[in-house]
Amino acid sequence: MTRTLAEIVQEKPFTEFADWWPVGANFTSFMSNAIYPEWHALAGNDGQHDAVIRYLAHYLKTVYGRDPRPGLLVDFIAGEGSEPLQSGEFDALSYAFYRAAFELIEAHPAAYEGSVAQERRLFTKRVGSRFFAQVETHLRLDLPAALKTPADLDQLKKAIDTVGNFLTREGYLRDHFAFTFDVQARQGDHEIKQTEGDLLAILNVGGYGAAMSSNHCMRGQFNEYILFPRE
Repeated sequence: MTRTLAEIVQEKPFTEFADWWPVGANFTSFMSNAIYPEWHALAGNDGQHDAVIRYLAHYLKTVYGRDPRPGLLVDFIAGEGSEPLQSGEFDALSYAFYRAAFELIEAHPAAYEGSVAQERRLFTKRVGSRFFAQVETHLRLDLPAALKTPADLDQLKKAIDTVGNFLTREGYLRDHFAFTFDVQARQGDHEIKQTEGDLLAILNVGGYGAAMSSNHCMRGQFNEYILFPRE
């Protein structure tokens, strides 16, 4: 059974996030340039912002007990504004655009090759790709061409640390970012046991590597597990 936003907030109110903090100008611009074009390009999108405005106001009122400030959506679409974007405002904008996008995808299934669930995941990936392409250019990340040697892995870890520090400075992450290739986790019947020393050997025989990201962002404390093949 699908729970309402109000039910989720009642279960996990995250009162420690009621006091907002400013989000950096670079992060705001990069996310605007990622989310808005992908939402706008969806089949059936008439370019009107009614659904986004409605969900933005609903999220702010339900989660934070606040009304949107004048010009919030316009400022975000422009990628800048007269005052810095706040953490809770980005939280609400993200919810509003994603919910509106997911509903558009569901309403126009004939426009897509995959299932609704698959197309929603692809939308999320496209937004992420747009965002991180801008981050990569901005930070001038030095990424390895492949993951075959210890030097490649060290190069990748330095780039990941650079991105984590950027996200913390820009206010997306509240106070810390941690990323490790030492993973011990279970998801359903699947158990993952991997040390950083195992990673290259696993990838070099065609297996899937694992990583865990631990971060404290504007929505709470999260541990995310990632599985990836050798490219």
